[in-house]
Amino acid sequence: MDVDCDGVNSDCKGSTTSQTQTNWGALSAYEVPYIVIPDRFLSANSEMLPGNNVAAVICDGKMFYGILGDSNGHDPQITGEASWLMARTCFPNDDLSGTKGHTDLDVIYILFTGKQAVLPNSAVNEHYITDFGTLRHMGDNLVDALMSNLTPSTGSTTTLTSAATPNWTWGTAPTRTKPPTQTTGPTSFATGLWVDYASSVLQMHMCLAAYFAYTFASCYLF
Repeated sequence: MDVDCDGVNSDCKGSTTSQTQTNWGALSAYEVPYIVIPDRFLSANSEMLPGNNVAAVICDGKMFYGILGDSNGHDPQITGEASWLMARTCFPNDDLSGTKGHTDLDVIYILFTGKQAVLPNSAVNEHYITDFGTLRHMGDNLVDALMSNLTPSTGSTTTLTSAATPNWTWGTAPTRTKPPTQTTGPTSFATGLWVDYASSVLQMHMCLAAYFAYTFASCYLF
């Protein structure tokens, strides 16, 4: 996981390439949990990815909700970049910065596609997410639908759908906490928007489901 410092207050420690804009405004890397995808992928899938799509990042045994906030035009273009807030919430003890990322290949990025997965303007503006409760609600619904896609019916083959009622058949259902009020620090964000998935099998099932149900979600493991 690399650290992206673009947007308003783009002054992460050690970063020399930060820009004052992000793709759909000037999000605050310090206050918005966003992820970054390659320019080429965004250009090829612009209808499915209009911006501010809900995303889920699985890191260090937890899952955090965020949004698609920026794209990466560097050479090479890579997936695996996230805002300062997302990165330091995932790995709070690693002192991640503009020049120091998380190098282990153990982070999963799930990006939900389509207009139904876009955080509405009432919950996000040019700089900040203004309603984390809406992000949490949408994230829960999208992940529940994805989990349901992974649940095989007795005596039949699993059918992937875009919306369904979840039926937990492995691992432990996530423990969910109340959405936080908006603050400037990663601690309050983490308190309200993380779901603990201890089972690595569950994580990989989620990744594979997102891959095969491409019109519903895109998944990357880095």
